[in-house]
Amino acid sequence: MELSLLVRWIVVFLVIFLLLMVLVFSLIRKKA
Repeated sequence: MELSLLVRWIVVFLVIFLLLMVLVFSLIRKKA
């Protein structure tokens, strides 16, 4: 497995994770 491909997948995973966290955070703020 190429290192560049692994790094690319890690970056994609981090971006998706951050977007999910922002979405959950906004939903929690709306409920409060």
